[in-house]
Amino acid sequence: MSVHRLAGAVSASTVLVVLGLLSAAPARAGTPTGLPLRAASSSAPACKEVKVPTPSGGRACLLIEPDSPPPLAAKQREERVRALAASVSRARPNSAAGIPSSFPTECLGVVTGANNVLDPDRFHSCSSASYSATVVSVPGGTIIGRVPLTVLQWTTDHAAALGTAAAWGHGVDVTAGTGTGVLAGGVQLSFTSLCTVNAGICSVTATSGTQPALYTSGSETTVIYTEADAGPASSGVNAVTAATSELGIQWVETYNNATATWSDNGTYQSAGRGLANRCDSYLGIYSGINASARGCVNETFIPTLTYSAVANPAVSDVAQHVYSAQASLPSHWGVPSQGNWLSRDTDLTDQAANRMTACTGVLPSCDEFPLASTHQGAAFSAAGDWSAVTVSASANSSQGGITGAFYTSNRMVEGDKFWVKAILANGSASW
Repeated sequence: MSVHRLAGAVSASTVLVVLGLLSAAPARAGTPTGLPLRAASSSAPACKEVKVPTPSGGRACLLIEPDSPPPLAAKQREERVRALAASVSRARPNSAAGIPSSFPTECLGVVTGANNVLDPDRFHSCSSASYSATVVSVPGGTIIGRVPLTVLQWTTDHAAALGTAAAWGHGVDVTAGTGTGVLAGGVQLSFTSLCTVNAGICSVTATSGTQPALYTSGSETTVIYTEADAGPASSGVNAVTAATSELGIQWVETYNNATATWSDNGTYQSAGRGLANRCDSYLGIYSGINASARGCVNETFIPTLTYSAVANPAVSDVAQHVYSAQASLPSHWGVPSQGNWLSRDTDLTDQAANRMTACTGVLPSCDEFPLASTHQGAAFSAAGDWSAVTVSASANSSQGGITGAFYTSNRMVEGDKFWVKAILANGSASW
């Protein structure tokens, strides 16, 4: 497997954006005399001093600080969702590669919930960040100007046509709050996709929407990029391009002819991870018409493989076996509440060993659980922690088709995790 990651992304612990390394501001101490301060950084920031246009003159540096706004009340959440839907819908459609031009409903959880990063399914990744562009006095460390910003980002993955580069939509929605102090009139900001900075991993092929140069109170802008894989999976086969936590935007702030640059990949308020995206060009591990097509997914989302006797009566024998095995086996394989996911094993030797261990003497048509195509199969699990029973040939065939389609549609590569659910003919589910 060939894996390549972007370089230069800002870590979650980096909360102060610098204007160079010319001087260091002292640690903040005492009671500030300017605008209210957020929590101080654990270390003093390095910054480039700029002249502040006040009668007393002075020195200052530009910083970026994460905010911790209080949770929104139900009515506020409703109003925010409604305003967001209205503003994003005004973005110009981007017809290139079929990329959606609106904020996906799958990502509404970053607006209505408490999470700053959301992985709603295998094809979307979402992040929300609240922070402030500030001007801080030197010495003293007092904030003398602030503009709060709310930044929503999302990616929408889709499979590429056979022989073409994999692509995805990357949306950015920015809302500026009320500026105060020396930034009462707004702040000069612009942003670009990190794919223009990290060209070895991805590229921007189209852009929809514009952004204002001056973000004043209430300013909102939506920009949607069409981004394409430019890493190992874009030109080779059986390769992976991994960009998790490193997609996003690069900001440039301008104040008094000085500029500050920083990256926002959704990690400012998360546990070190932001937007997620992985592309692959594997051959031979998928089935169907697009088996050789390149494509991308949010690999941090763990999908569920479902054997439903309601939706597909032919798989009833297998559904019953999985239902019983998940209830009785010590590890309860594939049940989210138990935490024991399955992971795909593409090694044919491993798969043969799993079948030999589980199915010897189980005739004429054997069904084993955990699946032979997983690292948790019978050859790799403890005795008594796997199951094998005789099922009808039609059920076995149906299971194979369902499993293959699941692996293909979710682009499950070696080691990818998944859950398993069984639904009986009477509608009872294993979890």
